[in-house]
Amino acid sequence: MALFDNYNSYINTFCEKFLDEVKDAFIHHEDVKGKVYVCAISRKTPKLLDLRTKKGDIDAIWDKLTIFTEITLPFIEWKEVKRIILIDDAIYFGSTFTAIYQQIEGYAPHVKIIPMCCIRASEAELIFDKDLRTTTVPRYAGHYFVNCLSIDFRKQCSPFEVEFPVFRYPLPKGYVPNMDRFFRSFKKDAWKLYTINNQMSHDWNQKEGIKDYSELGLELSADGRECEKFRLYVRKGEVLISSICPRAISQAYLFNNDFFTGTEYETPWELIKNAILTEKRNDEVYRTLCVAINFIYSISVFVGKWEMIRRCFSDFPKIIWN
Repeated sequence: MALFDNYNSYINTFCEKFLDEVKDAFIHHEDVKGKVYVCAISRKTPKLLDLRTKKGDIDAIWDKLTIFTEITLPFIEWKEVKRIILIDDAIYFGSTFTAIYQQIEGYAPHVKIIPMCCIRASEAELIFDKDLRTTTVPRYAGHYFVNCLSIDFRKQCSPFEVEFPVFRYPLPKGYVPNMDRFFRSFKKDAWKLYTINNQMSHDWNQKEGIKDYSELGLELSADGRECEKFRLYVRKGEVLISSICPRAISQAYLFNNDFFTGTEYETPWELIKNAILTEKRNDEVYRTLCVAINFIYSISVFVGKWEMIRRCFSDFPKIIWN
């Protein structure tokens, strides 16, 4: 219990400092059309902010924020930006945080960067030390913090990957999933089904009076050599479907104009590519392009499989619900 007491203390302190920084941005007129820009370093930080909003810690300012990850930095209209709050959950060595900090400086030297993290478990000198808003802890406490954060995430039964699309299927109000029947509805259509071991989510939600918050995966690759899968998160009131279908992409392949030619995804891909290639071509730009391709491709795979998935959902609540 003491472990979670410390964890909650660190989280509460972080939320208080974050609220103060957002208020300060408005006081000094460093917002962009009523929004404060927040760069949440992926993957844990966007989920952390979402979690704290749902728990009521920062919900009062949620609609006053423009939140993005480092993946989208090449798309920011920097001329209007005066301040960015750069956030990570924890700093151990600071290499990732420093790289993104310097990336923002490279795009917009005029922007005030406010570095923040819940805890710092590093003794290394950092270029933003004097401005860092955090709580400094011993390294062993840092490990405990990240473990507690992971437990908190797993209780939510929701996607963790921010770089892949998530689709929401609403469920009838008041029904509670029967996962055995849910599994069978997919197996009868010959899906390659596997369960995701999230006992933490299951146990926690049993205590909350919810029979099952469960996770399962659908393997799409015929021979298992490609990473193509859907992850389904069955929760009270909804099913979330994460389409995770990355492709191996060479640098030369990034600039192949025929990538989505002749498909409904050609226009969005061309818009993304043309927007980002006005920037200097560096590793960050290449990474963003790879993420964009995989994001669009994952959408296309889901759309192609949707009719098969919908058949498994078609007779709610008769098949799936108690």
